[in-house]
Amino acid sequence: MMLRGLAMPMVALIAAACTIFGPGDASSIAGQYDLATVNGQALPCCTLTDSTGQRMTYVGGSLTLSEARPERFDETPAGAHPHSCVHEIPNGAHVDTAGVVKLPDGSTYQLPKCGNGTYTLVIAIRYDDVDGASRTVADTSAGRYAWDDGANPIVSLLDDGLSGGITTSQGSVNVTVAARGFGMGPGPTDARYGFSRVTN
Repeated sequence: MMLRGLAMPMVALIAAACTIFGPGDASSIAGQYDLATVNGQALPCCTLTDSTGQRMTYVGGSLTLSEARPERFDETPAGAHPHSCVHEIPNGAHVDTAGVVKLPDGSTYQLPKCGNGTYTLVIAIRYDDVDGASRTVADTSAGRYAWDDGANPIVSLLDDGLSGGITTSQGSVNVTVAARGFGMGPGPTDARYGFSRVTN
């Protein structure tokens, strides 16, 4: 069994027990979520200083999810992954980083793309130099995602290595994601990003 894009990070957002969908509404998690916290602290926060004395502070960001049909997730040794991303590869075959499978007889085929929605993730950090200069840099990544609308909905951002959960509060949906290792939870030094989207 092989997970497409295993070298690519992924994000899992797990919904809380209460539903994030309105009665009678089609299941959807689409929308823009604004970065509200990092490591549980409200922005701006979590200043780090490097060896040169430059200070880095989280100041903003967003997670935008397009509309996407839900799909089943399969349990694998590396955790739950979208069904469209899980492929059985014959013994002796090799898969390159572009998803091309080379069979023992020398023939090749391309694994299909998985996920049916797109996302954009933005994290903005302000850099303050020791000489007083300051600049803000927004790091943006984008890619495909998939999600499951079962009892505990899961979302995977197939091109980033983050995972976490969704909770709801009155008038908002809150998403917390953190880097995850291969089949493991967040490491001790990984930032936890808390995003929020107003729903009414």
